Amino acid sequence: MLLNLTDTHLNITLESWEKLWAFKFDDFHIELKNITNVSTQKPELNQFEIRAPGTFIPYLIKAGTFYTTKTKKFYYVTQDSNYLVLDLKNELDNQIILTFKNGENESWYEQIQKAIQQL
Repeated sequence: MLLNLTDTHLNITLESWEKLWAFKFDDFHIELKNITNVSTQKPELNQFEIRAPGTFIPYLIKAGTFYTTKTKKFYYVTQDSNYLVLDLKNELDNQIILTFKNGENESWYEQIQKAIQQL
């Protein structure tokens, strides 16, 4: 997974195999003004999510689009516990939840937080 931060956007590009797991073949281009919150905390689990489309293998991977009665979330979460959670407005997804290896989530959290505070 590749993230790129510009003055106005956060771009998220999934690698080929990540796209297959998530059934997501286009990239995310998120306007920074549409990020309402960024966090490294593990999100609350909702047992009433509908996966459409995506992959879910318990304790291994949760990838793709998941719907609840009120929200649409995109997950690319593996066994890693280094979360990056983006709360969004005016975007197709209400929330994007990602995990990273080696603590990269903290670095991205700081960069995104700084960028949205400067708006």
